[in-house]
Amino acid sequence: MRETILALIENADTWTRLRLGTTLGQEGYEVIWVETADDAVSAYRRQHVDLFLLDFGRPLRAAWGDFEHVAVMNPDLPVVLLTEQKTEFERAVGERTGAVLEKPLHIPALIHTIHVLLGKPPREHPARSGSPTGQQRTPHENTV
Repeated sequence: MRETILALIENADTWTRLRLGTTLGQEGYEVIWVETADDAVSAYRRQHVDLFLLDFGRPLRAAWGDFEHVAVMNPDLPVVLLTEQKTEFERAVGERTGAVLEKPLHIPALIHTIHVLLGKPPREHPARSGSPTGQQRTPHENTV
């Protein structure tokens, strides 16, 4: 059974959704994209969710409200916060967040973090070892 990630990423353009969705799918995860906290709660109630991926790029009060909506339903659900605001780290740790990743998001770091939070052994990822053809990837190929 595939593990499911509930992703609430504000202003996630089509490229970001495609890139993250494809990469996480290749790692064996199913991604449910939602636009609002209410959508996240509805999705959580309809389907089993293993991890919540939440963007803190929008107004801080709204982001914490989204976090609290889902955390109330399952305080043990691992949460990965994406932020541009380094100062949110201490508060996030206090809120039992599984991890805080700074944007721009480094895809291999996200994959590794998800594996760790879900208790899976980290896998060797092409971005860590170079591409299959041996060509080096640019840093921007691994970020969103």
